[in-house]
Amino acid sequence: DITENMTACFQVRTLDMPKKGMLKKGEVIVAAYLFSVYPTMRNAMAGATVGLTGKENKNSYYQMMNWKIGSPGRGRVIGFIVQSRDDNFLPGDMVSTRGYWKRFDIFNTKQMKKLDPSVPVESYLSILGGTGNASYLPIRHIGKPKKNETAFVSGAAGATGFCAVQVLKL
Repeated sequence: DITENMTACFQVRTLDMPKKGMLKKGEVIVAAYLFSVYPTMRNAMAGATVGLTGKENKNSYYQMMNWKIGSPGRGRVIGFIVQSRDDNFLPGDMVSTRGYWKRFDIFNTKQMKKLDPSVPVESYLSILGGTGNASYLPIRHIGKPKKNETAFVSGAAGATGFCAVQVLKL
């Protein structure tokens, strides 16, 4: 049963919802809708940095990913603004940022991106998120395939490999 497995690994805690009076200028309260869960998070959940270069260990992504036992999980958060102290981010706006896995949290708008509501929200954690970028960026900026070339994608059975194959068709 998935619920039993999750409770063996995670705790659910009840926290007070942030209040508008707690917001500083340039901050918003976001109601989380989706959280990222990528295979690379396994190492973060274990607190592992094995195999990472010194540069990677100093990178904000890997720092953010270094989970601590008893602390909330962290990753990409997609949600809707419920309260704001920034005229460029209004209640109801869909946004993406990095943060803790909390139902409601306060974020600085300098660290978030407003999302296009006409795009299915799930796309921002798949083809337009880490999975899509992990396939698109290396192909377009490193591999640079040319017409009539053959490309081998070793992880084509997984989500990133699937996206890579789609990118190669473009």
